[in-house]
Amino acid sequence: MRFPYLLVFFASFCLMVIELVAGRIMAPSLGVSLYTWTSIIAVILSGITIGNYMGGRVADKLASRKTLGAIFIVSGLSSLGIVYMARAMDQFITPIVTSLLLSTLEYSLFVFFAPSFFLSFVTPMVVKLHLHDLTKTGSTVGTIYAWSAFGSIVGTVATGYFFIDLVGTKMIVVLVAIALSTVGLLLLADMALLKNRKFPILIMFFLAAMALPNRCTKESKYYCITIQNSTSSGYPNVQIVRLDHLTHSFVVPDKTTGVKAFGYDYEKLFALLVAMNHKPSDQFGALFIGGGGYVGPRYFEAVYPHSDLTVAEIDPSVTEINYAKLGLPRTTRINTINGDARMTLKSLAVTRQFDYVFGDAFNDLSVPYHLTTSEFDHLVKSHLTPNGWYALNVIDEPSSGRFVSSTVKTLQQSFAHVYLLPGRSQWQQSPRSTFVILASDQALDLKQWSTSVLPVPIGEFAAGHSTDNPELIHVAPPDELEQYMSDKKGIILTDNYVPVDRMLAPVFIKAF
Repeated sequence: MRFPYLLVFFASFCLMVIELVAGRIMAPSLGVSLYTWTSIIAVILSGITIGNYMGGRVADKLASRKTLGAIFIVSGLSSLGIVYMARAMDQFITPIVTSLLLSTLEYSLFVFFAPSFFLSFVTPMVVKLHLHDLTKTGSTVGTIYAWSAFGSIVGTVATGYFFIDLVGTKMIVVLVAIALSTVGLLLLADMALLKNRKFPILIMFFLAAMALPNRCTKESKYYCITIQNSTSSGYPNVQIVRLDHLTHSFVVPDKTTGVKAFGYDYEKLFALLVAMNHKPSDQFGALFIGGGGYVGPRYFEAVYPHSDLTVAEIDPSVTEINYAKLGLPRTTRINTINGDARMTLKSLAVTRQFDYVFGDAFNDLSVPYHLTTSEFDHLVKSHLTPNGWYALNVIDEPSSGRFVSSTVKTLQQSFAHVYLLPGRSQWQQSPRSTFVILASDQALDLKQWSTSVLPVPIGEFAAGHSTDNPELIHVAPPDELEQYMSDKKGIILTDNYVPVDRMLAPVFIKAF
């Protein structure tokens, strides 16, 4: 057995590459959640377990260089199958299942089980072929498994830090399939296989996989970013920004107001909050946690020419795609800091104060838990002016979820006044919904809030008035909110205890 350690290293390397890209492959269809990674890890571990068992039995009966070569070729073909099965799951199978939990499990099983199963044949086969001295069984098996683990480590690091950002998930999978098949051919050393009439058909499958269109406009370290043209909001040529499966923003640039429409109600509420406190000629500072399509920042830049606007966007590719494809000029006054919002706030000088901090980093299937805790709320408050506002949007299932109640209770540890804007008066009976939460040390003037007027009419506000949609600005009465929090047993979220995934389980389950 030549190069036994290199063979198990390479097999484990490829297996971890597949496991790392599995989350990125699934994200455009089912998002990134606790259920996503649970399903992926469970299915791949199942493939490894069954593959090791079956591989050992095959090794006892058919151990040979030829068999090992065949295993690598089959592993390569099953890896190539990921590209085709992912497409099939998107179009035909996954939409039939309505539960996110079942969808992620089903997707993982059909797409990722086969390559993990066949790749796991390699190690027991190599052990059988290389073990020729029973007095050295322990050191031989231990060394082989050490090289296997080393391959897993290198595959994890290389994929997470370099491969995904450099070539994207589809090309990674195709290259893994080609590499595995090549190793298999070298082990067989059978050039007659290349002359087999079936070989050109296999080559066509490899070429077709490479030619399939990418599912992402740009695949970054953080997201599958997709830009789609639409006629949403009644405007032609609306550009929809999708981050993984989430439709994050509707972008319709406008010279007068930055954008012609907000797209989402929470963006309208953010605009009304500023309009309630400032005129276009005023100076104020605002920090946006999450960029997306930069809809809010574009609006404030155009309507409030003296505003100081900062965006904390973790993904540089999101910012770049706004410049390259979404009409955001590189000469914009909007200052973007590419980095985690919490680390960004920590890096700012204590004297750096904002009148508004707008939180738009949460979606229904992926919540950065470190941005939900009491410690983070205290950090936000330390960078707010005495009368500043922290406004954020969250998604929850009000009848069974606990995220909203816990978020409100946590914010109350830092701010004197916390308000919930559910978007409707009968909100407790509503299905999965987006909520806006306002937190400040100053009280919200409900009368002034209900009569807020945008300084320049935009999109859905034909005359600039929020009262065109009174449900939009509905504020949950304090007694109603307190009773809801008590019923849902909201807790204070801290860095040491922040079970956000468990709280959002009802949202996950009913997401599809």
